Amino acid sequence: MKIHDRHDCSRELQAYEESSPRNISSPMNMPDEHTSRKISRAKRERKRSGKKQKLEGEDSLVDRISALPDDIVIGIVSLLPLKDAAATCVLSRRWEHVWKFSASLDFDEDDQLFARFHGLEPEEMDQESRRYIDRVDSVIGKHRASTIERFRVCFDLDFRFTKSVDSWFEFAMNKRVQELELEFRSVYILSGVRGPNWINRNYMYQFPPKLLGLEMESDLQLKHLDSACSIGFSFLRVLRFTNVDVSQEVLEHFLYNCPVLERLSVKSTGSLVGLRVAGPSIALKYLELLSCDGLNSVQISDTNLVSLTISQGAEISLLLISNVPSLVEVSYKISRSMDLPRFFTQISRCTHLEMLMLNISVMDYDSSLVFPHFANLKHLELTVEQDSERGLQYMLSFLEASPYLEKLVLKLERYVTREYYKVIGNVKKMAHCPHYHLKEVKIENYRGRSCVKHVMYLIHNAAALEKIVIKPICNLGLQTVNSERQEAAARHHAMRCLKRKVPSSIELVCM
Repeated sequence: MKIHDRHDCSRELQAYEESSPRNISSPMNMPDEHTSRKISRAKRERKRSGKKQKLEGEDSLVDRISALPDDIVIGIVSLLPLKDAAATCVLSRRWEHVWKFSASLDFDEDDQLFARFHGLEPEEMDQESRRYIDRVDSVIGKHRASTIERFRVCFDLDFRFTKSVDSWFEFAMNKRVQELELEFRSVYILSGVRGPNWINRNYMYQFPPKLLGLEMESDLQLKHLDSACSIGFSFLRVLRFTNVDVSQEVLEHFLYNCPVLERLSVKSTGSLVGLRVAGPSIALKYLELLSCDGLNSVQISDTNLVSLTISQGAEISLLLISNVPSLVEVSYKISRSMDLPRFFTQISRCTHLEMLMLNISVMDYDSSLVFPHFANLKHLELTVEQDSERGLQYMLSFLEASPYLEKLVLKLERYVTREYYKVIGNVKKMAHCPHYHLKEVKIENYRGRSCVKHVMYLIHNAAALEKIVIKPICNLGLQTVNSERQEAAARHHAMRCLKRKVPSSIELVCM
């Protein structure tokens, strides 16, 4: 929180304390009645006993935090989880209203709750969702600061709760929020299909354009109206939407009307088909588009964008990048086959690119493909097919095109059977290609024998190699006996078989 904002909160707190009766209670049901009785009893005992006796050789216990200025105390409380911040109201009269001026309102729930939530019946899920809404409404109804730095909601909510979510957005914007996150987890309550990764677009919360002062005049045109939230546009720096159905018009309205918006992240949305980020007036520096499978057009030009991340199933039909001198980090991961020559045409315009992450695991290698020259590339992450020589061939081509590369991350994936390669054959034998700046290599999803060829090629060709990090294959989902055995076998192979092949001058680390 900025200093002048802290001073504003301090004055607001003092004014509120002077006008409010003493009523110590926590909206988050913290602490419980038993704890409150214990605290009250302890206070009475201290009052009867008088001043605490100083222990021999020790300083007396003094509450120095309460003696701090209001702005410092509010800053400390703002760093606490919301439940803990609300619980401070029972400590003393001094702390009764402090939490109401917290600069951070993060309504997140822990993973244990979500693990239990997904095992409930639909009626019980609905009850939990409504309890969550009541908790959020209770807190924002008691919040008294004129500004907040962060507002985040994270729960399984869908279109049925549109009215509540709309009111939260208006609350945050009117409080001149700097970081706004609407993160709604897997939406499948009404669909009859259960599973943590299944999303039904029809049940998503749809962000209404009217909240921004936009109204559809026709199917193709938007009418601009006055918005009660317009006061917040000047302060918004970070905007994140997850499982929120949001349109291109809405996102571009944020981009062109929020003069300090630097980070935009959109994940798992159904209506987004295109996005245009163009013009020096746009402050955006970090753009993240994840699992927006309807997205088919992204145009970026004449901006100071620093980082671009795109990850989805289908390739984007129209990807245009031009005049982006500040763009140094690009992550482009398409789970299906992509038009690599067309991508290279666009990425070659990023002359200052320092970090590149690509998924080329399902692509055949084309020996006639011309790679652009990555003169400034320092970090390269490639997801490749582990059982085919084409993965090695792609790695070799990128090394040739990136003479000053310092770190290489290889993510090894297995998508097809070995019989497939017996039919199509292997790409020609790898040529010797020395590299003089590569210092660190990380191999992820290491499975053992079939991955050794990647490591050995790098040992023989990377003259400056100092460190190799091996991360064995692991199941990120439900652990089974078989997956644990695979991970153990891969780790054993790395530490016993691979270690003998690695020169002593190179550090080998197995995670």
